Amino acid sequence: KAPRGFPAPGAPGFIRRMRVVEKQEQGISMVFFALVLALLILPLLSVATDLTRYVWVRSVLQRGADAAAEAAAQRADIAHFQQTGEVRFEIDAQTEAVRVASAHVSPLLAKSVYPSLDYVVLDEGRNTVHVGLSANSRLLIAGGLRGTTVRVDGVAELRMRRSVRP
Repeated sequence: KAPRGFPAPGAPGFIRRMRVVEKQEQGISMVFFALVLALLILPLLSVATDLTRYVWVRSVLQRGADAAAEAAAQRADIAHFQQTGEVRFEIDAQTEAVRVASAHVSPLLAKSVYPSLDYVVLDEGRNTVHVGLSANSRLLIAGGLRGTTVRVDGVAELRMRRSVRP
């Protein structure tokens, strides 16, 4: 016995009616596929984009912090060290670190990421320079409402020897 609304299996309209049902099922599978795409793949894409952005921001900041620390370390007063054996930085060492850090992190500004110089520490006792940079990067997964702060520290160490004059 045929279900209500369907012709009997041997009737002439039976095959035609089954083809209509198959077309309707294909439409449902397209809707299902669209929902799966929207609910699973798009969030995964935003996570991948956020992770890539975070790694890029961190690498630009790290390069800037390392370069700034190295630039400040190169501003050691060599003449004073040769005479006394103690490390002393020139007056403009901190200014040089700020200048170099600003130059290295400028690509972030084009992507609306605003870096800041947190500190420049010239440690003459340990012969090191520490430079800290940070930036706030907006995340797509949070709808751009919440930012993630990325912080890095660049360190340069001075290694000098006094030359012996004959």
